[in-house]
Formats: sequence, structure tokens, C-alpha cells
Amino acid sequence: MKASSDTLITVGKLSKARGLQGEIKVELLTDFPERFKHLGSVELEMRNGEVRTLELERVSVNGTRMVVKFMGIDDRETADWLRGAYINVTREQLVPLDQDSFYDFDLIGMQIVRTDGKEVGTVIKIERYPANDVLIVSTATDDIMLPAIKDIVRNVDVEKKLITVDLPEGLPTYHKGSG
Repeated sequence: MKASSDTLITVGKLSKARGLQGEIKVELLTDFPERFKHLGSVELEMRNGEVRTLELERVSVNGTRMVVKFMGIDDRETADWLRGAYINVTREQLVPLDQDSFYDFDLIGMQIVRTDGKEVGTVIKIERYPANDVLIVSTATDDIMLPAIKDIVRNVDVEKKLITVDLPEGLPTYHKGSG
């Protein structure tokens, strides 16, 4: 899930039309596909950058697969024209997270500091691993892999865009393709 602007967050991408009645498959970019069943409308960011508000008529979620039908999109040709558009929601439409859970787009760009106040770097990416997530942090010398676990990440302040860590020695450096 990525923030496409200050107010819109991308949660899906329209892929190809399904059937002849205007339904379209969705590539999910969210951990919460059930959210779509409770939304009245979404903002579509078209391939040309134009943003359009469309009302959801019907949503079918089956595991990681989803099909939507928008009001006024009643044939395959029109649905196919929407292919490649991103589905965006507002921050108010986000699913509330548990305490100590954060959306990736909130963490990207945050400053990392040690508990003694010394600056470490900036979060540039988040990698998912079976054991835990890993923050990829750009430092003055290289990019390091910082496990996102409570023993290391001591505090996350979203408003201040600041993560305080107890930095262990010998963290691995990050090389593209290593994650």
C-alpha cells in the first residue's frame, strides 16, 4: 500500500475486465480486502493521472482475489478502459490498526535515531520476511537492514516522523535483490 499523495492511499489496481457486465478484476495492494465491502465510493487514478470518483455497485472478495462492479460501468469495453487505474482511498477510509502497528507509507521517510539521540538515517523501504519485517535504512555510508522488532525499535512517533532504536552492532548492509 502506498500513499499517492497527502490525502489518497493506493489500495488496489484494476487489471482486466471479467465477463460482459462491466465487472473488473482487482490486483490487491492492501492487507484488508474486506474494506471494499464497506466503501461507497473510491477515487480512481487513471493511467493519464486524472482522478475520478466512482461508486461501488458490487464487490466480490475471495481470498486474495477481488472483482468490482462500478455504477454506470455496464459493459466489458468500458470496464476494460479502466484497466491500469489505481484504486485510492482517503486516510479516513483506512482500516484502523492495532497499537504498535503502522502503515508502510507512514514509516517510509521517517528519521531513525538511537536512544542516545545520535542520528542513524532514513527509512527508504520495508521488506517482509517470515520472522519479522525489516526496515531498510539509508545511512551516511550505506543502507542497513534493521529488524522491526520490539528489542530494537523502541518508539515510533508518526507525528514527528521519528523512530527511536536501540541499535545493535553488526547489522547487515542491504543490497538490491537481497530481500
